[in-house]
Amino acid sequence: MSFFNLQQIDQDGIKNHHPFGKDLQAFCAQDKNIELFPSHGFMDGGCYALAIALKQYLSGVRTAFYSLSRPGIIDHIVLQVKTPSGEFYLDADGIATKDDLLTKAERMENFCQPELNPFDPASYDEEDLGITGYYIDGIPFELTARLRSALGEFDPDMLDVQWIDAEDDLEDQGATPG
Repeated sequence: MSFFNLQQIDQDGIKNHHPFGKDLQAFCAQDKNIELFPSHGFMDGGCYALAIALKQYLSGVRTAFYSLSRPGIIDHIVLQVKTPSGEFYLDADGIATKDDLLTKAERMENFCQPELNPFDPASYDEEDLGITGYYIDGIPFELTARLRSALGEFDPDMLDVQWIDAEDDLEDQGATPG
């Protein structure tokens, strides 16, 4: 269990408390990036391609693929990052704690008993996952290049929780980092 949340999740959507989360969420909301996935997006077919691109972008950081699932059904792929600050998860909504992801699954996707589990791509094929081939069509490489262009070269300090924005964001939660 985390000691604070990196996202505020409510009826108004998802608000990131961390600058990298805000930047990633804004990047993924840009039409030019969404258009890489005809009739899909980062949350309905492009999540795995984004996770691959983020893994390439975050060179030097320990990462692993994870699935956000309902019992027996893989719904969403995220990238786990392990930093000195803790373990966090990245997707088109930004940077999240495990609690943030599970809360998002319950509140926004109406998952009953959401699970977050390690994901081994070699154990599944496209039919099992119900995904398109976006992750093999060069899209992750294009996304990586766009991430570098939009966010600059990656520095591991970009993920440090010391960069959490306003203390009022955390005061709303009754916690402070550290």
